[in-house]
Amino acid sequence: MNLNREKRKKRRAQADEAIHIVALWNLMLILIPFLLLSAAFSETAILNLMIPAVTASPSEPKPTSPVKVPIQLTLKMDGMILEQGPSQRNLIPLREGRYDITALAALLEDFKRKNATEETIILSSSSHVSYETLIQAMDQCRSAGFPEISLGSDSPGETL
Repeated sequence: MNLNREKRKKRRAQADEAIHIVALWNLMLILIPFLLLSAAFSETAILNLMIPAVTASPSEPKPTSPVKVPIQLTLKMDGMILEQGPSQRNLIPLREGRYDITALAALLEDFKRKNATEETIILSSSSHVSYETLIQAMDQCRSAGFPEISLGSDSPGETL
């Protein structure tokens, strides 16, 4: 009798040690198509940006050349400012609560006509400006002929 019990225990132990992967395979067959169908395929674009260089040292002599005043586009909460020094300052207020990108494009083309050799523009924005607006402004700068865009942040709280 004792021998029969021991044989049964061994059989049960061997039967329980087998791994049941059928349930796992069924789960994977359901999850893989679901994950593939629900995945968001996004298109990314690469933008070539110029980050301002760190100056080597203040004691180095600077070459004598005419001083170029950079063109700067500032995105604020209530509009945009396109300027090249204090003499050329253009304000583009919001139109119907949105940034006037068409007016920006016209002003950028005008700046490009006046500064045909200039390819760099400094783009700064406040933290309240949406990412979409910033990308639209960058696209307008590149299409107007300013392929080199330096990014900066604007001081918070200032308005037009």
